[in-house]
Amino acid sequence: MLSVYDLYDLHAILVRIRFSPDDTVNCDIILRVIDVLTDSRNNFDNSDSNLFRTALQLVNGLENNDLYDFAFVENKYSYFPLPPLKDERIYTVLIRSFEELLCVIENNNKEQILELSDCVHNLPIFIVENKLTIPKSFWKNEIKYYRKKWNNRFLVPEQQLFKS
Repeated sequence: MLSVYDLYDLHAILVRIRFSPDDTVNCDIILRVIDVLTDSRNNFDNSDSNLFRTALQLVNGLENNDLYDFAFVENKYSYFPLPPLKDERIYTVLIRSFEELLCVIENNNKEQILELSDCVHNLPIFIVENKLTIPKSFWKNEIKYYRKKWNNRFLVPEQQLFKS
């Protein structure tokens, strides 16, 4: 399961994709992220840290990419300000966001890659700042524009999970 620090790393990954939308390693990175998110959602007993960093170390050529230097530093955490993330709905939103990003990158539409990564890059930070929940403002402010311009169904079913 993810810790606050893993969510910070997830934010860092999204910022780097937004910064370099045509980087050839983006698809491989996203596939690794989806694997970590899926494993974490399905295994709440896992208390490992540096999950995304460990996964990124498996991406060929990433060790030579200055944008991802952080992935090759293992952090030892002694303080966890919040419990680990156990809300399956949030994992579903994160996974679906990265699946959409993967599709957009595979279609090689740089403008859409930039706008989607911009749309979701703060989601991990919002989750941390709101005590492991997704605030309503995320749906209203961040997702609204992307839906209007690119995909009017983006995260609609996932958003419904939070209305019950």
